[in-house]
Amino acid sequence: MPPEKTPVYLVLGSVASGRRELLADLITDGLAPGDEPAVLLPADEAPHPLDAGLPPGPRWSWEPGPPALISLRKPAAAGPLFLVTDGRRNPVDQIEAVRTWLENNHAAVARVFCVIDCTLASRHPALLAWYDACVHFSDVVLLNRREGVENRWLSGFLLFPPFFISYKFTH
Repeated sequence: MPPEKTPVYLVLGSVASGRRELLADLITDGLAPGDEPAVLLPADEAPHPLDAGLPPGPRWSWEPGPPALISLRKPAAAGPLFLVTDGRRNPVDQIEAVRTWLENNHAAVARVFCVIDCTLASRHPALLAWYDACVHFSDVVLLNRREGVENRWLSGFLLFPPFFISYKFTH
């Protein structure tokens, strides 16, 4: 019987949406004893103050295609792996590239999380198509930075189909 595939949790969202805070909470409160996690961050994103407290992993880079690929050496950590997508690139292209990486590295998606910066999305309607793509691939969508966002906008946004959670990060 072949060994189990390494579980990979994908984290979608814009750069300052709260993805690192979600990771800090998941890793602090959501892992089983004996898990050996690694966080895989995009090389093009600037370091964040919370990065120092996250389990280290290699940064990945983008290799434009076709087909687009990600350049990432699978870490030695047993898992789970938390792969943070690039918050400024097309999520569809990234999901396709991650799928190829998973196939080549004996890994499988465990869950896809998306963190929505409600303030950013409500102020920039052009981003809704980008968020729509993120939501389409997500198992769970976390609504962050809701302060000051009109309930009317939020009600319209919640018409998307996945499971939404209003979340207050502890980190």
